[in-house]
Amino acid sequence: MQSSATAAATPAAVATPPDAGSVLYFIYQVDGDGAVSYEVANGSVATFWFGHTYEVAGTRYYTGFAWNTPQKFGKAGEDEAGPDSRVTLSEATFTLTGDKPDRPWVFKGAEPWIGAIGAYGSAPDVDSKRKPVEHRTASGKLVLAVPTRAFSSGVSVESYEILLFNPDYEKSEDGQVWASAGTVITGEDNSAA
Repeated sequence: MQSSATAAATPAAVATPPDAGSVLYFIYQVDGDGAVSYEVANGSVATFWFGHTYEVAGTRYYTGFAWNTPQKFGKAGEDEAGPDSRVTLSEATFTLTGDKPDRPWVFKGAEPWIGAIGAYGSAPDVDSKRKPVEHRTASGKLVLAVPTRAFSSGVSVESYEILLFNPDYEKSEDGQVWASAGTVITGEDNSAA
């Protein structure tokens, strides 16, 4: 019989997921020297957004999500961000299948576009006071709800960004591993107005 102290020391319990800088490198193929936000091309800035560890069909995964602003080709001031200026959401996924103790996470793949989120040229802030919510569908997909908070014009809005993980992406029509399924607003507070 295994003690709880021994169970807590299993590789899955102690394996630290890839850091934000590694996630950004695997997505954008631009070395940011460990930074969590940096320019990747023509004024486009990539920023680490959220990381999540989960298990599907007995495999342990880690996905790091990032967002990037559009590339800029006009004169300074021509590309001002407004309420309709969304950012591109991207991801890098890893599996806990490595056979080397110093590299337990193995890069599975990355997608430079899984949807558009946010406003004013920025993604919503992840709300660290609330936990992400997972749901598994009957077909084996993972629905991940990332808690977010945005503040605009004196109103604080709580919501969830809904992301869908498809482990059988090879069989799907679009071939996407992850997809953004939209935003669900869960509350707002205008007491600061």
